[in-house]
Amino acid sequence: MVIGMIAAAASMAACGGANSATGPGSVGGAMAATINGQSFQASVVSAHVAPVNPDGQHAIEIVGVESCSTGGPLFNIQILRAAADVAAGTYQTAAGNGTPSGIAKVTMNMNANTPGGADAWEAVPGGVVTITSVSGSNVSGTFHADLNPTSGNKVGGARAIRSGTFTAPISNRPIC
Repeated sequence: MVIGMIAAAASMAACGGANSATGPGSVGGAMAATINGQSFQASVVSAHVAPVNPDGQHAIEIVGVESCSTGGPLFNIQILRAAADVAAGTYQTAAGNGTPSGIAKVTMNMNANTPGGADAWEAVPGGVVTITSVSGSNVSGTFHADLNPTSGNKVGGARAIRSGTFTAPISNRPIC
């Protein structure tokens, strides 16, 4: 169930285009981190509140993409909660389906133009997402996690995500 929400969020980042009403730059925000020691800077970041999933959980999803036109890394961060609101706080990462409430999911795809499968990773337990501020229009925080390749990943190799920060406007529009 949760994986379906991840795929939806990843496709949210890959939608639209330079000539669409929701083209690049239409949604602001900031996201930065290091991936195995290399700098990552999202050019476009957005968040949205997802409907209740089949497990009865509410989620806020934060998506950051390096480049809408050329692809590049895409990060998807989900905070899952039983309560309808997402509150400031610290959320431990978990992996797989059936993730319990009060947990964070962090996934990465190395090419935002081809979400899922061939070059995707997901966080293993032990990472942390901290929501430092959340309002009706904006969410901010920090994150770090170790990510392992998903089952269809052809690239392989673990990814260490460190010093992650984000500030994202809450919007239900595609970010690219």
